[in-house]
Amino acid sequence: MLNVEALMVRRRGSIACRSAQQPSQAWLESQLLQRLRAVDPRRPVWVGDVDAQVGELQLPGSMADALGSAPTAALEAPIEERASRWMEDEPAWASPPTALDALVSLQPAPDLRIVERWKGLLLGSLADLVASVLTEYLDPLHATSTAQRMRRPNSLAPLSVDSLMPERLAHAVRAWATHRRPRGDLASFSADIRPLTGKPTPSARNRTGHRSQGPLVASESIAS
Repeated sequence: MLNVEALMVRRRGSIACRSAQQPSQAWLESQLLQRLRAVDPRRPVWVGDVDAQVGELQLPGSMADALGSAPTAALEAPIEERASRWMEDEPAWASPPTALDALVSLQPAPDLRIVERWKGLLLGSLADLVASVLTEYLDPLHATSTAQRMRRPNSLAPLSVDSLMPERLAHAVRAWATHRRPRGDLASFSADIRPLTGKPTPSARNRTGHRSQGPLVASESIAS
């Protein structure tokens, strides 16, 4: 598992991470290089959903190529479970009014009618507010790009789980992967490390396909 967002000090949907300082581009590429050298080229490399540019940082071109052509799968979980895990993982939810102010400042900005609904939910259940942010703002924001990736010929069947707790999720992933091995993986990319610090070589481009500005992965949102 390669958590690129953690190296970029950003996480899709995170509120608190948006104010954290990101590392330099050189540091990011150095860390990616070290981690890719350590992977087993005989096994798939799972990467959580990540955009080609996150904040001030960009994925190296050869990695964007590889992820753009990699098999993709969606991780599906009940909205109650997603909201519960996000409340645990997101420090900003400790102060719901502050979190709401941060959400309103995001781009693209949430619809004003949705913002008014969120303000009403501040008086009630936090779980209902968090679920509304997910289903009425964040999910629609990424729906088009997700649908495009899932229409690719090498897309994989979704992984549907009832729990996102680490141990139960890991067990579900292992059982799912046993029956749905990706037809391709990042092995060819991990074996060609050098393009990380420059332009992809012709051989790397031939193996990984055309340049893609979108994410991604051997597994679309395992880390989300």
